[in-house]
Amino acid sequence: MKQRVKIQYTIDLDELPLEVNNLLNKSNHRLIDQVESLEAAHRNGLDFIMTMKTVEDISAIREHLADIDFILSDVSTLITNYVSYKVQQDSQPPQQQYPQSQNNDEESS
Repeated sequence: MKQRVKIQYTIDLDELPLEVNNLLNKSNHRLIDQVESLEAAHRNGLDFIMTMKTVEDISAIREHLADIDFILSDVSTLITNYVSYKVQQDSQPPQQQYPQSQNNDEESS
């Protein structure tokens, strides 16, 4: 299996839906590719199904599915953290700004 590395970078909060969408598109395309690979292995017919080539094909598909699972796990974490952030923001009462009294200005003169 490939070596994985965790990266971290900062984006604006309003860019997050687009980033998550890009990750979902990436996983979707990869999943479609794996379905096509599985269909191709299946199309080979019964005469070729019980071969090492089929084992190799299935092994490759499983590795790609694991990669897709990592992407989907990242997406899930991003969405969960975003929702938690929004709930926290919504539960905090709005901070009131108090006007500075004129008495303080007169006392400092």
